[in-house]
Amino acid sequence: MSTKNNLWTRTFTLLFLTNILMWSGFSLLYSTMPLYAEDIGSPQSLIGLIMGVYPLFALLARPYAGYIYDVAGRKKVFLLSMLLITVATFGNIIATTVLALIIARMLQGFFFGIATTGAGTIVADIVPADRRGEGVGYAGLGNTFSLAVGPIIGLWVMNKAGYAALFITSGTLVALAFVLSLFISYPQIKLERKKITLDNIIEKRVLSVAVITVIYSSLTGVLLTYVILFSEEIGIANGAIYFMLNAAGVAVSRLFAGRIMDKNGPRHVFLAGIIVTILGLLLLAASKEIILYSTASFILGLGSGIVMPTLQAMVINMVPADRRSAATATHLTFVDIGISGGSIVIGLFTAFTSLAAMFLFCAVMLVIPLLLFNLHAYKDYEAKTAEVKDMQEPTVTG
Repeated sequence: MSTKNNLWTRTFTLLFLTNILMWSGFSLLYSTMPLYAEDIGSPQSLIGLIMGVYPLFALLARPYAGYIYDVAGRKKVFLLSMLLITVATFGNIIATTVLALIIARMLQGFFFGIATTGAGTIVADIVPADRRGEGVGYAGLGNTFSLAVGPIIGLWVMNKAGYAALFITSGTLVALAFVLSLFISYPQIKLERKKITLDNIIEKRVLSVAVITVIYSSLTGVLLTYVILFSEEIGIANGAIYFMLNAAGVAVSRLFAGRIMDKNGPRHVFLAGIIVTILGLLLLAASKEIILYSTASFILGLGSGIVMPTLQAMVINMVPADRRSAATATHLTFVDIGISGGSIVIGLFTAFTSLAAMFLFCAVMLVIPLLLFNLHAYKDYEAKTAEVKDMQEPTVTG
């Protein structure tokens, strides 16, 4: 393979490791923060707010992050966001009141939204165009690994050494990510001064795909919110096995799904991902014991690991280089909206029916993105990728 087509370059490897460390610093607190909030005197009614402000402020940051990366450049914005998220993460150590903790979580979420938007954009910039689906898939493995292992490590550190050690460990991981980010060779993109307008912070060229993203992501919100409750309902004591097996399914699928998309395009791989997800939801709804529950968990991971990187790669391919930040921010914004909205809107069904029936409803709902993809989004994708195909790729310096 020629050097020009090499995926695992020094820059890609450094960014891959940076991403793992950054997400690990976040995921260590995923399972422990509610316990800490309760320990410092937070009423249960505020724990949801403490947990929710993090993704909310990440969501608020993303559209503006895409604009800033496009007008100010990748390097300075990414490095500044990594530095600020490091400071904010260490800030948990002195957040000994509920108000201070909420403020620390707001700052972390905001800078996390900027940093993750930049990481996704830079990956798209540096990987070869004909291996973009594969590169996006591999880059996401770091997130998957961190979210699967981080909560377990966080609980272990907390139980062994206490909250201060937990926050120091979390901050140190993010600090190491910042150090690695200093050695990344950042792509040079033609910068353009432009006003902050809706057109400049939301990339309209990718909305046909982003609509599918928000619908599919809503299923993630439902599963994150209700799968443990469902496991208790059917008598499975260790329902958290869902997250481990789901992450394993995501990891397996990302080893091959991106390559297939790069070689054959997104149409068939997306169809396969939707079918696999439907199968997983049907098996989960039918689960009464650990074997079927575990199988469904793994299969749902396979489906997600196929569909989400495919949609992300499509979004990136539909825009010129100087709009990739806005496109990435738009995609991630719709992911966040889907996850948040899914747990709320679809979750309302639990007042009228069982959790198993809700999972069946989700399986039927996947017909909508399937129709949208085949009737409009795929044609729109082909037309727009043809427009940008011959545009010059960014150069990597340093």
